Amino acid sequence: MTPLTQEQIKEIAEELQTGMLCYLNTKTGEIIYVPNEELVYDTKEWEDSFKKLDNDFNFREIEKPNSKEQFTIMEDFVLALPDDKIKSELLDVLDDEKPFRNFRKAIDKSHLRNEWFAFNNKKLVDWVTEEIQFILERAGDEG
Repeated sequence: MTPLTQEQIKEIAEELQTGMLCYLNTKTGEIIYVPNEELVYDTKEWEDSFKKLDNDFNFREIEKPNSKEQFTIMEDFVLALPDDKIKSELLDVLDDEKPFRNFRKAIDKSHLRNEWFAFNNKKLVDWVTEEIQFILERAGDEG
């Protein structure tokens, strides 16, 4: 399989952020994006993709970070900030109930919004890169 380009990896990260499921064909490098069937009412638009996934066992899902890993990304961002009022507020948010929702609200109200999105996007690209490497290593062990 030809290695994926940085643009493809970035696209996968973006699709995962929107809630799409992403699959990589470990033999051809083809990438398929489909919605989670449990969350979408009408999947006719993706019927061909679902059939391809059902019939080709070389496709492996590229999973998005779980909630613990996503929390760690938020925490890493906050810990890297200089010691000031916003850092203290964000640390409090991470310790409270519903940290994901409240973190997003706090970031959206702050001057750090663009910094957060850049940081998070980079972390997700790094995550996807590692996931792809893991998938390909595992596929090599199976083949």
